[in-house]
Amino acid sequence: MDTLDYADYSLSLEKTKIAFRMCYSLFDKISYLLNLYLKIGHDQNSVNFRTIWYVKGDKKRGLKKELSITKNWPLRGLFWLSKDLDEKGFDSPIEPESKEIATIRNYLEHKSFKIVDILDPSWTIGSETYEIGRSRFYEKTLKILKLSRSALMYLSFLIYTEERERGKSRGDQFVMPIEFIKINDRDKI
Repeated sequence: MDTLDYADYSLSLEKTKIAFRMCYSLFDKISYLLNLYLKIGHDQNSVNFRTIWYVKGDKKRGLKKELSITKNWPLRGLFWLSKDLDEKGFDSPIEPESKEIATIRNYLEHKSFKIVDILDPSWTIGSETYEIGRSRFYEKTLKILKLSRSALMYLSFLIYTEERERGKSRGDQFVMPIEFIKINDRDKI
């Protein structure tokens, strides 16, 4: 039966929705790792990417001292990347699309979400179902993919920088390289 809501359903769209959700959830996983790795001290049940940087998770209390004086530039990069996702900040977020990206994520996770060919002119943000065009949803998914890729790169550089500094403080001269063994002439690792 055609309900004339002009919704698109396909396997590729469902995969895109899953990619969007997973990329967005990656930010909270990164903050959980940072909380453990850097010993920030937040309660592990209330850690999220937007508030991990602040004293007791409250922006009004200011940045944690350890984070504000750090020389680890990738950590600072992650902080500024969190500003790109901050849809509830004091000021407007750095990334203009962040509010819509967060709205899409909330509708995907908690409410109803559909991709339509023709947008309903009577649709409002207060509706139970979020409606968006296919190309616009692809744009937003590509944006969140780029942000999550940047976050992963910052995270890997952060850990590299931190481990190098920890090695210097322990007095390590160098890190032992990992050697690969040649199994036979044909198979080289």
